[in-house]
Amino acid sequence: HNPEGFGKEPLADVPLIHVDYELGSLLSGKPHCTLVEIEIRDVQAVRNADGDWNFTKLKALSGGETKDEGERKKEEGEKAPETPSKKLEMQIDKLVLTLVQATYTELDKGGAVKPGGQKVVPIGLDHEVFEDIQSPEEIAQLVGWKVAKAGGLNLAMAWVSDSLKGKLVGGLKSVGEGVTKGAKGLFGKLNPFGKKKKED
Repeated sequence: HNPEGFGKEPLADVPLIHVDYELGSLLSGKPHCTLVEIEIRDVQAVRNADGDWNFTKLKALSGGETKDEGERKKEEGEKAPETPSKKLEMQIDKLVLTLVQATYTELDKGGAVKPGGQKVVPIGLDHEVFEDIQSPEEIAQLVGWKVAKAGGLNLAMAWVSDSLKGKLVGGLKSVGEGVTKGAKGLFGKLNPFGKKKKED
């Protein structure tokens, strides 16, 4: 689902998820999947009136609890858990990813789509293979990377795990080296609709 404040459309249309796994690994705390196949027909990339992208609000891309969640819990007096939640570790030998298209949407202050603020961009990944994926978060990061590239978004790779960076850009070892050619800012500050106009 989309994070709160980014519309009611599902984050993605995913008609197929197929998993082959070793049964015994489920008891070890680190599931071992020999094959994961995912077909995604459409991903909704949404930017709100504050200029924030829905991607930046996802736990998998923000490194844990989002800023909004932290502020909400503080306001409501919720206590932090005594033991921080751990990311699910798993071993995926082969990920086969199909990603057809992305829909980029820009919302106004009322949450409605701005005039001319929506476009569909074909991505065209057809059973592309990625090996040695180490968590569900890495799958989300991989999809986010592909959607950002298709929309012409320059981005830094601070939200991409170290193990995934090498698969995306050929073994880069640092976030500084992991900035795509021509990148000038962070993912949440850029958009596929051109320069953001100042509102009066």
